[in-house]
Amino acid sequence: MPFRPGRHGFRFANRFDAPLGLAPALRAAGLPATWGLCGGMVQAARAAFERSEALPQHGETPPAPGAPLYRRLLRRQVASLGPPPLFPEVWRFARWTRRPDADLARRTRPERERAQRRLDEGRLVPLGLIYTRRLRRLWENHQVLAYAAAGEALRIYDPNEPGRDDVTLAHAPGDDGPVFEKCRAGRPVRPVRGFFVMRDA
Repeated sequence: MPFRPGRHGFRFANRFDAPLGLAPALRAAGLPATWGLCGGMVQAARAAFERSEALPQHGETPPAPGAPLYRRLLRRQVASLGPPPLFPEVWRFARWTRRPDADLARRTRPERERAQRRLDEGRLVPLGLIYTRRLRRLWENHQVLAYAAAGEALRIYDPNEPGRDDVTLAHAPGDDGPVFEKCRAGRPVRPVRGFFVMRDA
């Protein structure tokens, strides 16, 4: 059975309460006391599917801090960013965020080809999406899981879109702007400045 987000992804959305000890510091810094574990969700879904294991479910409500599934997703999230203490994928997100759109378009083309080769091998492909241009908003970037191609578009499991099998990364028109856009049921919903293939974790 091929991967489908509605069957093989989590039913809850990527919006988690921060641990209680961290929430006051986040609020004091002007940051939300909720955060995403998109990398953890993507990697957990990928690993469960590739091992033919049932994905732990939690209904439509994300697990609370300290719950076993929360801890599992947090561990996967940290692993998705590369080995500590340097967390090289964080630096890659930062470098790509700072680059101009035209440069990101050029860098994304070989990443799209790399993703296609992995899909052709029957593998699921974690992707890092670049949304923002501001390092102070680095957390607005995202991780998704490509599971099939549809022409130039990639079909993705997006943890922000639970239960949806119609989310894609489609090629965007224009030479100087974002090279791809996230689409829902074929309709663009958000520009994607660029993306790169991430490690399995």
